[in-house]
Amino acid sequence: MEPRLRRAGLELVAVSFLVLFQELALIRWLGSQVRVLAYFPNLVLISAFLGLGIGALRAGRAPLRWLWPASLLLLGASAQLLSRVAFTQDSIEAGEHLFLLYYDLPKGAPVVEGVRLPIALCFALSALCFAPLGQRIA
Repeated sequence: MEPRLRRAGLELVAVSFLVLFQELALIRWLGSQVRVLAYFPNLVLISAFLGLGIGALRAGRAPLRWLWPASLLLLGASAQLLSRVAFTQDSIEAGEHLFLLYYDLPKGAPVVEGVRLPIALCFALSALCFAPLGQRIA
């Protein structure tokens, strides 16, 4: 086997492993930080497929290597900020179910009605994290 092909094959295996590791890590970590996402574990999986597809569509264009660490850092910072907010769908007033879900937040933590913002934000940022890897695989 030609050394160039062997190197390309090893790179494909390494990037594929990295995609799988990142996907599993984000599924577990995002659900524990942004508790609303714990109810939607397939959200990260679907965003991974979207990001990989977008990256594959960008094959042959300028590499997005710089975007991968930047998007992971942005996703991590956003998740840390969203982890300090209680999101509810019912009403602004915190009920018993909200207390059980957000028991470790301080008493003055903001309560936001609506769960669409953290879901949409984490979906978009998660997909962005997978686009450079999808470009590399393609």
